[in-house]
Amino acid sequence: MRRKRTTSPSSWCAGCLTETFSGAPVGAMGPALRYDMERRGVAVPHREKAMQKKFSRSFDQLKEIVTFTERFFAQEDIDPSLRYLVDLCVEELFVNMVTYDTETQEDILLEMYPHEHGVEVSLTDYDVERFDPREGPDVDPDAPLEERDPGGLGLYLVLKMVDSIHYEYRDRTSKITFVADRKDEHV
Repeated sequence: MRRKRTTSPSSWCAGCLTETFSGAPVGAMGPALRYDMERRGVAVPHREKAMQKKFSRSFDQLKEIVTFTERFFAQEDIDPSLRYLVDLCVEELFVNMVTYDTETQEDILLEMYPHEHGVEVSLTDYDVERFDPREGPDVDPDAPLEERDPGGLGLYLVLKMVDSIHYEYRDRTSKITFVADRKDEHV
């Protein structure tokens, strides 16, 4: 005989997930799982943000962003060999937001968290149309220059260089999160 469940499937699932991650570092829970749990109304264990700052929509902010990244790496004692990769990816994503999300004047939020073996980085753009960088046009890096269409190569590099990338879009807010871990192949 089958026992009747006394809780709803969503609350039962919430209990399992919360119990599963209650003893683990919250950083072990990837951005996709955190987003999925939040979307379903599941209480997600929160972690302190290591560093976050809003930057105005200007290419002049790139120097400040690099300084911000440098401070984060020093503060959290993150492997410095990841700095170039993180700076390159943040710069590419930030420049794309400034260049293509011209319908807004809102600042762009940059958040950095220590991750299990490296860093998790999120860039959030407000009051914009949806653009998932994972769904961009295919790029053939081996094609001759005269056969290529301009654009897309920077996002292609970001997608190839990071360990994981996640995209969220809700209420005209676009958030791109990537993880870069300490691995020799990045250097």
